[in-house]
Amino acid sequence: MRHLIVLLAHGSPDPRAAVATHDVARLLAERLPKHAVRAAFLDRDWPTLTAAIGRELDRGHVEDVVVVPMFLNNAHHARSDVPDAVATARRDHATPISITPPIGAEPRLLDAIDAQLPARRPAVLATAGTSDVAAQRDLVALAELWEQRRQTPVVVSYASLAEPDTDVAIADLRLRTGIEPVIGTFLLFPGLLTDRVVEQSDGLPMSQPLSASSELLEVLIARISGATTV
Repeated sequence: MRHLIVLLAHGSPDPRAAVATHDVARLLAERLPKHAVRAAFLDRDWPTLTAAIGRELDRGHVEDVVVVPMFLNNAHHARSDVPDAVATARRDHATPISITPPIGAEPRLLDAIDAQLPARRPAVLATAGTSDVAAQRDLVALAELWEQRRQTPVVVSYASLAEPDTDVAIADLRLRTGIEPVIGTFLLFPGLLTDRVVEQSDGLPMSQPLSASSELLEVLIARISGATTV
């Protein structure tokens, strides 16, 4: 059986985010040569989930679909918008569609961040931001785990919807430790929110978005293997 794996991202007014999403799909396809892998978007970018599935079904390439929500928290988009998009696709296509858990606050992604940053310096875990309290708790728990691993203080910052901003988190760590911190970019793709973190980074060492990391591919494969045989 040949599965269609769809990486379902939010979509962005910044074209770099869509390009990076398609790049991740291409790299994942190289790791899963028995399956089709495509990117799709909830908003702003093309294709939609329905369109991506329809295109592959028209080609006769797949028998069922696995949707992977490309979100680093389990908040509104992952809990509501993704299931809504899947429900629409199920109405439009007579094919089984399953959904994996979102990427979430995945500890394995810390390895990708640490590989790019100096060790044993205080750190900001710079995230996109969410107003969801449970998702914020998950991010704080991830920061606490990273703090234990680095053996140095770590503070979460948010590019939108919550506080503190990255520049405020930097000032807090400088005041508390007297040491210049580093910035771990807990964002999937380059784009407007990543630019906002860069603008507030004060030129400090900063990791790249996670879309370029091998660790992200490993997490995606783990999510997919829970839904199907890869």
